[in-house]
Amino acid sequence: MAYDSAFGFINDPEGTEEIAYWSTHGPDEQRYYNHVCLFYGANPDERDDLAVELGLPQDRAEYCPEEFDQANSSWSLIFDEMEVAENAGKLVYEYEGSAPNGLLDRIMQQEVSDMNDTLSLPRDVGVVVLSCGEANAYYDPQKIEIQFCEEFIPHLETIWEKLQ
Repeated sequence: MAYDSAFGFINDPEGTEEIAYWSTHGPDEQRYYNHVCLFYGANPDERDDLAVELGLPQDRAEYCPEEFDQANSSWSLIFDEMEVAENAGKLVYEYEGSAPNGLLDRIMQQEVSDMNDTLSLPRDVGVVVLSCGEANAYYDPQKIEIQFCEEFIPHLETIWEKLQ
């Protein structure tokens, strides 16, 4: 899971896209290393091989336990409140795309189910696959839903192939 989620932050494995420093997100490569660092920092004794394999520089690795402790203390209260509770909100999945994709549909259903087994939310949140006209994913606060654009699928497949 750590490998897959870390690689999810690399949208440009070749490093050919121009970095949009004005964007709300940091550069992909930096997000990748932050993710690897936090995972490593949670248990450096058992995850040293993983850090080496994922290319975490030793200079950065030295500070990862402290970075994990800081992130953990910042987020732990929020995550504690999200533990599964009775009558809690759930993620509610729906496929509204133009061309149903059986594999994507099964993956999304399983991911939503797994998250619902782990988290509770203050209210239901939709998870909708739909045609957006671009390769992206969004959160719509008016509809209270995560919108996953079906055009994002070929983009993710391309990234996956480049990483293989």
